[in-house]
Amino acid sequence: ELGTIAYPFSLLRERFKLEIGLLSEMFKDVDRTGSYESLMKALTFLNQNEPARDKFEELYHNVRILYEAVQPDEFLADYEREYTWLTKLWMAYRKKFYPAERYEISEEDGAKTRELIRQNVSMEELKKDFPTYELNEQYLSKLQDEPPDAKALDIEAMLAAELKIRLGEDEDYQPLSERLKQIVSYKRAGTLAGIALIAELSKLAEEVVRLTEESKLPLRDQIAKAAWERNPGMKAGSSDDVADAILAKADEFCFPNWFQKDDVDTTLYREFTIMLAGKFGNLGLHGKGKDFVDRCIKMLKRARYVPKGPGGGT
Repeated sequence: ELGTIAYPFSLLRERFKLEIGLLSEMFKDVDRTGSYESLMKALTFLNQNEPARDKFEELYHNVRILYEAVQPDEFLADYEREYTWLTKLWMAYRKKFYPAERYEISEEDGAKTRELIRQNVSMEELKKDFPTYELNEQYLSKLQDEPPDAKALDIEAMLAAELKIRLGEDEDYQPLSERLKQIVSYKRAGTLAGIALIAELSKLAEEVVRLTEESKLPLRDQIAKAAWERNPGMKAGSSDDVADAILAKADEFCFPNWFQKDDVDTTLYREFTIMLAGKFGNLGLHGKGKDFVDRCIKMLKRARYVPKGPGGGT
């Protein structure tokens, strides 16, 4: 490809030695067996140290390019075992920290790296040792046998992947995303760790699951469920009556694209509060400190609700 251009390949060799040396130094306390325990130790270190994560991504990217650039060269034989281990670590890292993205052999890998992966890395072993979990109501039961560091890493990775997807679909996930950033910052500062870290991550995961599952329900059922959660002691059928009343009142004031106008929120809040105080005053769904009305408005906006009958709105 270089044709007749003379290029100082000795500089590439020295750069490769430097970059892979820096990578190796990052994991000097981790054995190179490639076992689950050794890889998990390296992944836990990266999970607790954001600058190290950034450096790892940068250095491996450079080393991967340089490894291909200096081929074929006998001096690489001295580094093949280390490069193989780092590549396996990279694949486990991608699988855990970017669960929604591809981690297998990709176009980014050169021919020699792809061959090395095929010969030395078992995809089935990676899938077994580092499974990708779906954030749903059963996720905690699947993690119950994992050690604390692995469990915290898995929950955080699941949350990050889920929220990245959901943020583009629903603004209600924004405060949950901010909470995850806060938890991660506390973790990296050393003020949140172990069981306490898992508890905070699990609590946030439960809220994400609740919001995701809620958004799959018909709007009437969402509102009824929110009413029951606010007052679980209400009589059977009362939550459905509340939902019907909320939607009937929304029909009076909603119109196409109403959710793009901030003043409609104020109107809905006032009208829902007056209606709830008058018809369902004994249920405690309205008034200062109650979030039910706000939650109803958010659900209506998320559903882009418009009245089904003619002439709705003012």
